[in-house]
Amino acid sequence: MNIIRKLKTARSVLLQHGATEVLGLLRDNIRMFFTVIGRVALRLWHSVVDRIAGNFPRRSEKMRILYITTEFEAYHSQTVRYRIHNFRQALFGIAKTRFELVKEVHSLEWADVVILMRTTWTKEVDEIFKKADKLRVPVVFDVDDIIFLPEYAKNYCIALDDTSDENIELHRKEFEGFEKTFKRCLFATASTSFIAEKMERAGKRAFVLHNGLNKKQLKIAAAAYRKPQDVRAIGYLSGTKTHDRDFQQVLPALEKIIAEYPDVVLRLAGYIDVSTLPPTLAKKMQTACYMSWGRLMKYGAQNYINIAPLDISNPFCHAKSELKYFEAAIVAVPTVASATDTFSRCIENEKNGMLASSEEDWYRALKKLLDDKMFYEHLAQEAKHQAALHYSPEAAASEVMEAYRAIIKEYRGG
Repeated sequence: MNIIRKLKTARSVLLQHGATEVLGLLRDNIRMFFTVIGRVALRLWHSVVDRIAGNFPRRSEKMRILYITTEFEAYHSQTVRYRIHNFRQALFGIAKTRFELVKEVHSLEWADVVILMRTTWTKEVDEIFKKADKLRVPVVFDVDDIIFLPEYAKNYCIALDDTSDENIELHRKEFEGFEKTFKRCLFATASTSFIAEKMERAGKRAFVLHNGLNKKQLKIAAAAYRKPQDVRAIGYLSGTKTHDRDFQQVLPALEKIIAEYPDVVLRLAGYIDVSTLPPTLAKKMQTACYMSWGRLMKYGAQNYINIAPLDISNPFCHAKSELKYFEAAIVAVPTVASATDTFSRCIENEKNGMLASSEEDWYRALKKLLDDKMFYEHLAQEAKHQAALHYSPEAAASEVMEAYRAIIKEYRGG
């Protein structure tokens, strides 16, 4: 069934975008296949090493961090890249890390601290806690949104644009599973201050570990350049299927801008239902299907302006991280973003980005960037500087190590 689904997707992409995009998807799937094979081999290697090392006394050495998540998150979600793989890369040479799935955990004895990333409650998770308690190893709940609070299930369904009673109840039960794991942990880490504050109110010791850039992204950024073009592109790179409602926030302003500026086009990538867009936008629109993060970053580097609209009336959107800002900033593409809690913390309006809370805000921000070349260049360079300063692997390593050291110290002291 999975093969049939993929063939249908390939046919759809071929009809809409041509053979180039199909080959891109094929390359992404082949890369994922070898990634899975590599992880299986690494787990087998760890098993052999652990058995050998078990016969020798442990020496004082670097912190040992065990990241655990579900099979779904490992192979079908982008979150694992930001919350595990980027952190592991940043910590290379500073700490020792391992990555295992909930159903295949074998390194609890090895670890100084265990991180459960977006992990719902199961019998395997229960066993992890029981064993960790015996070993006196702290277990940390890590998440990038507020799926651990069932009272926000309706807000999530609003973002999905499906508020039927059945859908709300379905997601409320899903959230309850994450809540149970969250409540069992003494410590928690989150991608934003908004989420961490919710965790603190729920009685947990919470730390903010921001999403950040990896080394490949920095390499892409260093090589990225904008080719001279006859048009200036306003780009929207949607990451999930929850962004149709968000995109509505900027549509009126985009219609005005597209009508006023003949050289401006709209570029959309990912999950956006373009069939509902006004004809005036459809005529000057370029679309691309969902693509790998490396290809997406190169695609986004060719935009003139990046937009990050969110529904600011929805608390679920205030929990979203600022990755749409810093991934554009590192390639010197300025962002206009909705004034959510997170974006308002990282963007200083008209200094390293632009914030918008209304249709008029969106229009003025886009117009200023299109009209004032000197202002545009200053904003782009300051955004790039701030992204390199605050979202680099080095910045992530410092933040992560400080949090994990505090967690281990408090746990052992308690």
